[in-house]
Amino acid sequence: MQKHNNYLQRAIPYIFTLLFLFGLQSVSLMAQLPVTGRAGANAPPEVRSRHLTDAMKKRLDLTPAQETKISVLSLNYFKNLETDGKIKDPKVQLKTIQDLNTKVNADLKAILTPSQYTDYQKLLRDFNKRQQQRRK
Repeated sequence: MQKHNNYLQRAIPYIFTLLFLFGLQSVSLMAQLPVTGRAGANAPPEVRSRHLTDAMKKRLDLTPAQETKISVLSLNYFKNLETDGKIKDPKVQLKTIQDLNTKVNADLKAILTPSQYTDYQKLLRDFNKRQQQRRK
């Protein structure tokens, strides 16, 4: 049990990174959504994808073509994440999610302009810092 807890503690930063990757949630956006449409961790992939796409559109000034690609990418991501989250072996689960995360980052880099991708990376770093401070 202790080994499993240590593994989970090491996995937390990765999990938060994944949550941010397709979670870029802001309080103002969440407040605008009806309670049943919020993109929490238990929300269906379609709701989470829509929420993420809206947040990225607002924060990164996406073009309509980028918005469409991000919507498809995020929907596929959340569906895969839901499936990968059911893997019983924590090491296999973490590796699978890390591989998924790597692929999504490569896809995002291809979709976004260099400036948008830089802004995205900054948002991700800021989110990770806030999450680390909350855990202290």
